[in-house]
Amino acid sequence: MTEVHKPILLAKWKSEATYHQRLLYSLCRDFHTLEYYDEDIWNLLVKDIETKLRINNIEFFKTFYEVLTTINQDPKNPFYKKLEAPLKRLTEKHYTKDR
Repeated sequence: MTEVHKPILLAKWKSEATYHQRLLYSLCRDFHTLEYYDEDIWNLLVKDIETKLRINNIEFFKTFYEVLTTINQDPKNPFYKKLEAPLKRLTEKHYTKDR
């Protein structure tokens, strides 16, 4: 995965992933399911998720929050305890009574 797909993902990230919530959602869900936690890709993913002005779909918000929380709490994960600030910003910005 890292040798074949990572260079392509990084090269096309800005034009393909940054502005497309459904793609961010799919990448977040699928990489978590595959347990693929490459730091370069996940840093871009987390940055894009937390800087979204609006998350349009409640399922997207739920998945982002659950996956990032799970990763943050797993001692074997390279992001263990590193996602507390992004999670806080995500909930402050996007969590409302309606969600």
